[in-house]
Amino acid sequence: MKRRPRVLMLVPLPPPIHGASLMSRQLVQSTLLQRHFRLRVIPLRFTAEMSRLAKFSPAKLARGFWFSLRLLAEITCFRPSLVYAGITARGYSHYRDFTWVILMRLFRVKRLFHVRERGFSPTDGRCARLRYRTLFAGSHAIVLSPLLKSDISPWVARDNLHVVPNGFPDQPPQPRSESSEKPPLLLFLSNLMVNKGVYVLLEAAARLRDRGLKFNLALAGAFGQDIRRGELEARIRELDLTERVKVNGPVDEIAKSALLRQAAMLIFPTLKEAFGNVLLEAMRAEVPVVATREGSIPWIVSEGKTGLLCNKNDPGDLAAKVEHLLLDSGLLVRMGKAGRQRFLEHFTLNRYETCMLRTMRLAMGEDAC
Repeated sequence: MKRRPRVLMLVPLPPPIHGASLMSRQLVQSTLLQRHFRLRVIPLRFTAEMSRLAKFSPAKLARGFWFSLRLLAEITCFRPSLVYAGITARGYSHYRDFTWVILMRLFRVKRLFHVRERGFSPTDGRCARLRYRTLFAGSHAIVLSPLLKSDISPWVARDNLHVVPNGFPDQPPQPRSESSEKPPLLLFLSNLMVNKGVYVLLEAAARLRDRGLKFNLALAGAFGQDIRRGELEARIRELDLTERVKVNGPVDEIAKSALLRQAAMLIFPTLKEAFGNVLLEAMRAEVPVVATREGSIPWIVSEGKTGLLCNKNDPGDLAAKVEHLLLDSGLLVRMGKAGRQRFLEHFTLNRYETCMLRTMRLAMGEDAC
């Protein structure tokens, strides 16, 4: 019997819950990958709080050193055929990742890096470009959509650059719980951070109110490091939206599903995004979306078919797109059904795992078939 290749995975796992940790958890738990590979996991947990995720601390530095020792031990003892890891572009974590890559290169380990964020810019300074070249030299890399290939193509060989979009397990849509007696529910479902466009959405909501449109708005998600509940509620009062906007805060899977059943549309006015997993959740639930033209979103959302796209940081354009859908209930239904069909064709968990299996084999130099 052929031995399964050994794969060492350095991945963030919940808590806290965010896109990278959720997708990593799915890979670690994948029965398909476990059937083909012998997996060893180094779970990268530096904090349990979303608000502290991007903040440096001496404790994080100490944990980073510990993970470096763990990586060294696994490379020498486990002797992996491949190391799979995420690579970050900015901050302390970028230099931490750089150190780990140097260790991998010293031991001539084959490497597959998952780039789940933006920021590797060819216009960065000379030292940054040198680090990027060192990070990716001789490695394979994954980006989340064809629109993101140009972010790292200057440093990764063409045959080593792969596109693997995220995917989720299918959940048949539940019966809609909208009521004709209540105003349509507009849903924001993401971490409550400035770069997710929360304040832009509130400005757009004020414009919709001024135009006499009926709606309620739910803001669901954990608070990030740059928005506190009190600040957000104060802004809602300033815009005189208290009767229309509810700050739900963090929601579990049951509450999230209930909100999606009630929502007329999902609004995702993000200012900086590589992918946007919440769009897949909405499409899976037959909920049309209004989102910004940012990152992979113009590839995920078929404009005019599964949702509408607007300019980022433009509350007027956002309000206009939302108004267009609010005034056409038939279009909302058609877009919801088209979104689910696109989800089934491109973004299921089975497709994600199959693509990851093929990519890992290619990174090892094996036949992908």
